[in-house]
Parts: sequence; structure tokens; C-alpha cells
Amino acid sequence: MGRGVAPKNWQLFLRILGALTDLSMIKYLIRRALYVIPVFFGITLMVFAIERLAGDPIRLLTALNPHVNEAQRQLLRQYYGLDKPLLVQYFTWVGQLLTGNLGVSYTSGANIHLSASSCL
Repeated sequence: MGRGVAPKNWQLFLRILGALTDLSMIKYLIRRALYVIPVFFGITLMVFAIERLAGDPIRLLTALNPHVNEAQRQLLRQYYGLDKPLLVQYFTWVGQLLTGNLGVSYTSGANIHLSASSCL
């Protein structure tokens, strides 16, 4: 390799850097980054709605246990935050999702993040 000639990787880096200084490229990147926001909320809203379409999670979990009464079900709803309005539940869920807090399993009580990471 001759003196004064940049390696191919550096040439590619300098071309990308030159393209980024172009105003149209910056506008393009900002526009693409802004597309992520509605897509994110659309996907999370669909996942949240599908979860809720299955029915009341507490009733589904306790359906086979005849010893659980309605007062105990209500306590479980309060514990998991399922007694709050759906909009509050959704934004709480999204906030926890963004911070990596995936909550606890309804069935085992184990931390979902730790359970999932141990499987990987």
C-alpha cells in the first residue's frame, strides 16, 4: 500500500461522512427515525389489544381453582394493576417495556426478563 493512500475502509468511512454532511441525507435520516415512533406505538397497541382480547387474565388464571373467590381475584387485579383504566395500563406497560422491565409471570411469579435471559 502506497504512502498517502487511505485503506479501503477509510475511503468508505470518508464517503459516508461526506454523505452525512449533505443536508438532504440528514433530512432523510431524521424522517426515517421519525417513522419509527408511530410504527412502535402501532405494534405495541396491537400486542396489548391481543393480550386483552383473550379476556380477564385473572379470571383465566383462577378459572380452574374453585377455592379462589371474587375478593381474592380483585386483590390480584390490584396487585398486577389490572384494575386501572386500559389507557393507564397501556402506557404503564409501554413504559416498563422501554425500560426493560417485562414484569413477573402470572403463573410462576418469576421475573420474565431473568427467565428469558436464562433461556438464551
